[in-house]
Amino acid sequence: PSLSMGSGSSSKAADPEPEQLASGGTSTECRASNGQTTRCQKGHACSLATISDHETGNVRCGWCREQLKASQYVMRCRRDGCEYDVCTKCEHKAGWLRVRVPAGACGGTLIQLKTPDDQTIQVTVPTDLSSDVFIARYTKKYLAQLSATNEEAIYEACDQSIMPRYWSNVKTPGTAGFDQMLYVARDKHEIFNELLAESYVPKATRDRSCPKGTCDKTAGGCPCVQPDGDPGLPVAFKTRRVIRVEDSQMWARYAEKRERIKRRRTSAGEYPVRSFDPPVKTNEIANRHPEVFDPLDADLNEVYLWHGTQVRRALSIAQNDFRIDLAGENMGTMYGRGGYLGESSTKGDEYAEDEPIGYYKNIYALLLCRTCMGKMYYTTKRNESAGEMVERGECDSTLGDREKAVGTFREFVVYDSDQLYPEYVILYSRVFKADDEETVANLSKELFHMQLPVYWQNCHLDPSTDSFLRQYLVRPHTASFLQGLANACFEAKGTIQIESAMRLESSKLWNTYIDTKHAFTWMLRVHGTDAYRTAEELDGDNESGHILTHIYLRKIGAEDSISLSNLDETVNEAMLWFGLSKEHALDVTRDEFEIKTRPAVPRFGPGAYLFEDLEQALMCAPQSEDGSRYILLCRVLCGNFYYTEANTEMDAQTNMMATGKNCVLANPQAHGGRKCVNGCGRSPFKTFPTCCTHCKGSEGPHARSCGNSPKRKGPREFVIPNTAQIYPEYLLQLKVPG
Repeated sequence: PSLSMGSGSSSKAADPEPEQLASGGTSTECRASNGQTTRCQKGHACSLATISDHETGNVRCGWCREQLKASQYVMRCRRDGCEYDVCTKCEHKAGWLRVRVPAGACGGTLIQLKTPDDQTIQVTVPTDLSSDVFIARYTKKYLAQLSATNEEAIYEACDQSIMPRYWSNVKTPGTAGFDQMLYVARDKHEIFNELLAESYVPKATRDRSCPKGTCDKTAGGCPCVQPDGDPGLPVAFKTRRVIRVEDSQMWARYAEKRERIKRRRTSAGEYPVRSFDPPVKTNEIANRHPEVFDPLDADLNEVYLWHGTQVRRALSIAQNDFRIDLAGENMGTMYGRGGYLGESSTKGDEYAEDEPIGYYKNIYALLLCRTCMGKMYYTTKRNESAGEMVERGECDSTLGDREKAVGTFREFVVYDSDQLYPEYVILYSRVFKADDEETVANLSKELFHMQLPVYWQNCHLDPSTDSFLRQYLVRPHTASFLQGLANACFEAKGTIQIESAMRLESSKLWNTYIDTKHAFTWMLRVHGTDAYRTAEELDGDNESGHILTHIYLRKIGAEDSISLSNLDETVNEAMLWFGLSKEHALDVTRDEFEIKTRPAVPRFGPGAYLFEDLEQALMCAPQSEDGSRYILLCRVLCGNFYYTEANTEMDAQTNMMATGKNCVLANPQAHGGRKCVNGCGRSPFKTFPTCCTHCKGSEGPHARSCGNSPKRKGPREFVIPNTAQIYPEYLLQLKVPG
């Protein structure tokens, strides 16, 4: 439409150059690490804080205008009198745009523009502008339409016989395709630390960026990255997480390409091809650990090579393959446009990046790619036309020997994405000479937790800026795993049969949940402790008091989507069952999770009642018309337990809050539910819980004389006061035959 100027008129901006600011919507990044900051709608630095007692009544949310309470978490900004505080209830929907006033527009003009989440909105140019830029506010839109996808249907049938036998998805027989990223068990991390160390070379090139951002590119690296510089060249790399990429289609393409190279070189009388001299630095360790690295075909120059990048890009590459057409955009194309890899971890690290003000601050990524080099074009000189030789079939790849030419590193280049397979994503931290031993030791002390679960289809996105709501019918491997978990947690007579299993990926619910986790972690630091007391510690028996779901996970030691490595046990994060109606289940899939169901008699006050025993959860799940029941398998932040062994404690929530705890752990049968071990069937003493007065007299036995230690009888109930402590990750439709 034509521009109509004047007060109250409508105008479509010719080029408003909207730019979303990092406000409350990106506060997850801020809370990722103590001291990190984000920006409020005025562009000022903000950080997570709480309302103090003396501020009560004076501070309101800048979005909903509700009065904020003492100890409530908000995004605070106090620069130059800025009053924009956003409460955690509103931050997921608070959207801000920096808008440049289009030419010809004036105060009062309506401007039409697009928001980052694809909404068309109209904003009015303020009449009191002091510059040509102003801040517009809008409500973020979460996807209203649910996109249901069958994970099995995404992928074509595959031949598992050609895939590594140690892959989790291959361990479940079948022909269904898969594409999943899984954590590698922690006891395997040392193998990758060894691989990083063995391929480390204390050298820098012009491609290593100045860590201070003050120096120009210099041959051999700037002064800041020299061994005696500040901070100097990293002296080592420490593994924080290892992710294995299991993609049946990508592997099939890689295996097919490898076979074509073999046939081509065999028909040309060039097989086996000329090998590397000297051998690739990763070969020895890879060949030494067949439980982690599938045997390499040395006759085809098949090797493991490094590719450094930023964490989200690494996850995206693992999800969507390499984009050879984009390779070399940032670092040039010395040997043509292709995929550039290296044998040295130091070389790969030159291109790795962190997120200076984001979740992955000080966390870098290396892709460890299985690569079939085949017949190589070997050169010590620059040759931007090297890729043309591959196109003509004269060779399959390029080996640029910069180590021999100028004393740096060899460059390994392929020109077809199918010629490499990014099997592992290694997340790591850099170690510098000035780092003390304790700091370095702490890098391996705790597992690093990703911003999003790594097995999610959307794991490479930033949920604070990229809105998504998706549900996925899980693949057979995950469904089989869920069936095993359900069986292990169902102690009643009969059997459990899962009819369908769906995983929910919601940025809105996840942001709320992760905010709560950061708050719990922050409180741990405030209290100067490493972890909250666990359920088994409170139960009094470290051997039998584990949560049932955790017992199963430890027993099978799974590297799977539901594993202990995906949970933060320092804040008592657990997987628990929640029973609900079919109608409530539909609400959950629409991004609306509320506490609507609880036991017929909520013995421990209000809240969401979750259970480790599936039978108890089923009691809260009414049967639908077709005989099905609906159960959520939830991530739950239990935090600091308020523990009770009372049979009923209606004021448990009040007592929980009065003692500064986060949830109620009710264990009503800890003693009253047990029976005398001597066989009379009466209840035992609470003090000496194995024998009763009928058998041992009015004073009971001496505790040390009892040969039977007390065991948790259960079922325990976990009463959660706030839905922000719950993420409903899996929705199961199941039946209980008989």
